[in-house]
Amino acid sequence: MNRRSVLIMLGLGLISVGWVFWTSEVSTPRSVLAHAVQPAVPGREPLPSGTVEHGAIVQSEPKENPFVAPAAQSMALAREQGDPRSPPIKRRADTAEPPKAADLESGDAFNAYEQRMSMKTYQNFIHAADAEIPKIQAQIQQGQSMGISPDRLAVGQEKLQRLQNMRAQLLAQHPELQP
Repeated sequence: MNRRSVLIMLGLGLISVGWVFWTSEVSTPRSVLAHAVQPAVPGREPLPSGTVEHGAIVQSEPKENPFVAPAAQSMALAREQGDPRSPPIKRRADTAEPPKAADLESGDAFNAYEQRMSMKTYQNFIHAADAEIPKIQAQIQQGQSMGISPDRLAVGQEKLQRLQNMRAQLLAQHPELQP
């Protein structure tokens, strides 16, 4: 016999031994089945003794793990109802304007809708920057008077500079956004 035939015969032999082992009761010792923990699935009743699941006979009721069930229940509730510890999501009415039917009729109409939404976003940024810039300037002044280290002040000054630069860039690109 050649090498290929030998390998095929060995493979088939291993598969048949695996199949016999898999389908027999030898594959799962009864001591393991007696201490098996049922999966903690909400709404599922535990299997009574002597019932069959996936070919294995369950000998006794499983031991309860006090950490599994509450964790599974908590995750199931969080999936269905959300996590009560998470902060609420605030939706802003002025930026959440869905497209109207007329905006969806053609590509040009939808492009105009997207342009309007972009302009609204830019306008909101400029208004927010106008409110935030004086606050950051006041914080920098307060930090200087309190003797904050120059490297920490530099972080605030860089943030202020980047905010001012972005505001100026938007206004240069879109003069119609002038407040």
